[in-house]
Amino acid sequence: MPVLDNYACGECLFLSNGCPTGPGAHVNADWALLEVVDEAGRAVPPGQAGQKALLTNLANAVQPLIRYEVGDRVVLAAGPCRCGSRLPRVARVEGRAADFFWVRSGAGYRPLLTYPFQHAFEYFREVREWQAVQEGRNRVLVRLELLPGATLDRERARRKLDERLETVGLRGEVEVALEVVPRLDWDTRTGKFRRLVSRVGPPEELTQGQPHGAEVGTGAN
Repeated sequence: MPVLDNYACGECLFLSNGCPTGPGAHVNADWALLEVVDEAGRAVPPGQAGQKALLTNLANAVQPLIRYEVGDRVVLAAGPCRCGSRLPRVARVEGRAADFFWVRSGAGYRPLLTYPFQHAFEYFREVREWQAVQEGRNRVLVRLELLPGATLDRERARRKLDERLETVGLRGEVEVALEVVPRLDWDTRTGKFRRLVSRVGPPEELTQGQPHGAEVGTGAN
């Protein structure tokens, strides 16, 4: 029995079916429409990651969902599938648009994902929750909520985080400060807990139709 990729969400559990001939999942386009768009809502071509996805559930007769915004960075396949199906195919899902920061690196920009923070602080039993806030293009504040009565070994925490940043090639390029806070709360607008919060947003180049690659030309940000 092959292991298949599937892509779905709570608003449309039957959005796609994995293909046994390779990676990715075919969109059930007779039941749902999936549009991959940029920050301004313009369609991006297959093979290029969007900033979000728009979902229309054609089978929900009770409460229709039309172009429901999902904050996933989706890449649609640019070529035909080996299985012969003509249904659109999700090539990969790169995560949520809110799940990484764009930081300056060399002559361009690179994404900084949750991985370095998550894998650094999972070693600390005294840390109950963590949240990273991008306060400047290459400046991040990590807010830590500790368990009752616990104290933070700041030197060890910084060493672990530097090790993880080094694995993604960003050690020394990102200035990180640590702050212990009494409590980290859920986002009042969405009711969800946000691990990464950006105060600066993506660079202008990424909101003006430029490719969303790992590195793009420098700008004013």
